[in-house]
Amino acid sequence: MSTDRFLWGAATSAYQVEGGHFRADWVGAGDACAHDRLFPADLDLMAGLGGLNAYRFSVEWSSIEGVRGEFDADALAHYGEMVRACNARAISPIVTLWHFSLPKWFTERGGWLHPDAIPDFLRFAEHVAAALPRPEAWISLNEPNVYVLAGYVAGLWPPREKRPDLALRVASRLRAAHRAVLPVLRATGAPVGIAHHYAAFASASALSLAPVADLVFNRHFLREPADFLGLNYYTRFHFAGLQMLPWRGPTQMGWEIYPEGLEEALRLFGSRRLPIIVTENGIATEDDDLRTSYIAAHIAAMRRSGADVRGYFYWSLLDNFEWSEGFRPKFGLIGVDFATQARAVRPSAHAYAQMALNASNGARQAGQ
Repeated sequence: MSTDRFLWGAATSAYQVEGGHFRADWVGAGDACAHDRLFPADLDLMAGLGGLNAYRFSVEWSSIEGVRGEFDADALAHYGEMVRACNARAISPIVTLWHFSLPKWFTERGGWLHPDAIPDFLRFAEHVAAALPRPEAWISLNEPNVYVLAGYVAGLWPPREKRPDLALRVASRLRAAHRAVLPVLRATGAPVGIAHHYAAFASASALSLAPVADLVFNRHFLREPADFLGLNYYTRFHFAGLQMLPWRGPTQMGWEIYPEGLEEALRLFGSRRLPIIVTENGIATEDDDLRTSYIAAHIAAMRRSGADVRGYFYWSLLDNFEWSEGFRPKFGLIGVDFATQARAVRPSAHAYAQMALNASNGARQAGQ
């Protein structure tokens, strides 16, 4: 992977911000942020910040192929227009192929465990790759470890199973799905990676599940073939014996603020000797000063790591539908009034853009 500039950006996913995806296996987002029709104005807000040069977004499979085998030309054209809109504003697009939500028909047939799941996903990838202009990079899968945990162990997300035996099979199928679409996405000329979720784990007792959690959760997908590694990092979790301790952090999610975990993750990922993009890092809070300090602390941790990092994406560009947490958590650099769809650029967005601009100017001066 090569780029002539560090990617400073923000991220979203289609189901969480676009609205209108009623053929997905999720419910609750409704119109979300209406980003499907307001994306040009949202990109204008991003470009107007002055320091951000990249946008990570996803395509929604359930809208592109709402009925198995029937592909919606308008939906494909919409995502092609998003790529072009980014390019027109000197914003590098990173496109995620799958970000949790699935077509209802896919889930009803057995999801990733159905014998045709991998061919179905490959066919979807072929249509997307053929329809979209080449992005800066592709992400095949977003946080497959989180999907397996939430959907097949905790039972919180579709298909809402509590079957660890199925979880292992689904994880294997997701690895196969990534390998299946890898050559199709590479053929566009853009690099391909997985967005891995890394969680820091700590032991509050002499014996705990923390080392096992680290091995199973953080490393399961890390050895898959890729051109770069995507890293999503948010927080640290504590174990005492077999129990995970309650969350008592200062964010709306209850998460601890632990930037050292990003440094740890980057050093682990650096052992793969591939370029790394921090594809998500963010905080849910209505204290915007806390958001600014969170971003600054994690960028500092990223720099301390010494890893080959090519980009940093804050989650999220917009307040959005945060899955089972609904609309309550405020992750956005840009606030959204969901009743009116009015936007409010938060001071933290300007602060982050200035951090990015300062870093970019410093890099240019160092290269002179």
